[in-house]
Amino acid sequence: MFRRHVISISAAGLACLAFGAALAAKTGLRFENPTGMAPPVGAYSHVAIVPAGSELVVLAGQIGADPAGTLPTDPARQFRNALTNVLTALKAQGLGPEQIIKLNVWLAADLPLETSRAIRTELLGTAKPPATLAYVTRLARPDLLVEVEAWAARPPN
Repeated sequence: MFRRHVISISAAGLACLAFGAALAAKTGLRFENPTGMAPPVGAYSHVAIVPAGSELVVLAGQIGADPAGTLPTDPARQFRNALTNVLTALKAQGLGPEQIIKLNVWLAADLPLETSRAIRTELLGTAKPPATLAYVTRLARPDLLVEVEAWAARPPN
């Protein structure tokens, strides 16, 4: 039993290393989870390493309004819209989720962790940038239940 457990962890570790190597080759960015630390508790990395000469792209906190400006009252819908807004802003810069080097999420409403993880995985795919999730008392307006901020890097050519 112990041997099987060790093998499955090693296989998962090798898969993460292979993914990280492929991403580094594509973007120049490296995402790591250093040894000697507990693994991340979610779909994120502990460290993002940006190559010298990269251009930093900083997005303002994105709220959960849709393209028409409508703000739903459901926190899950606001979260989906806010992440979609992040991706739209990145796309306008020629970037995608794999170039996000830091993601901050503030929630002023109850959003089940399973729901937020499912939405994040659906929209960000395999990207696992360092991230912070915080529950706050309130955002800029009482009807804002979610705000998502992202930092990205455009590696040098």
